[in-house]
Amino acid sequence: SEGTITAAQASYLTDTINAAQTAVDGPDFMDPDLGYAAHIDIPSWVDHWWINVLMMNVDAFALSDYWHKPRNGKLFAGPSWDFDRSAGSYDSRDDNPLTWNPGNNTRVFTYGWYFRFWQDPNWEQAVIDRWGELRQELVTTGNIASILHGFEADISESAVRNFAKWTSKPPNGGLAGEVTILENWLGQRIGFI
Repeated sequence: SEGTITAAQASYLTDTINAAQTAVDGPDFMDPDLGYAAHIDIPSWVDHWWINVLMMNVDAFALSDYWHKPRNGKLFAGPSWDFDRSAGSYDSRDDNPLTWNPGNNTRVFTYGWYFRFWQDPNWEQAVIDRWGELRQELVTTGNIASILHGFEADISESAVRNFAKWTSKPPNGGLAGEVTILENWLGQRIGFI
């Protein structure tokens, strides 16, 4: 079935990740042909880093991290998921949009492989360049507001049922209030970054 892999596939994936780990830990880790860049798809890892940092996902990089490996390709970071503890949620660790690290073990510059990535000026430049690209159109306060209000319209009918069922955490001003809170949080976060 689609969810089952063969022993050969499992071995291949294990070997792929072990080779990447060896490159990350190796003395030539910054070399584009011998280091980590030979094993991972840099743009996907940069985007994955940014979406988790932008949203201040407290589970990022440790508990809620997926990678995938396209046939004949490098390791891709993502899909990104599990943002229930992010962006000023009911988990207080993500309340402050004006800090890099949420109040837990998520260390956005030093966790796992990222510790080595951030020692590479090429990685740092790729992250900086991508933020500049994102800020041109996609990650602007106006675009974020437009997206949020579009989602608000899409889920307004189901939000009534959601709030009726999940009563232990009452919404702050209903759906519109929650959207405003998220819009303000993201505006502060974008400004901070």
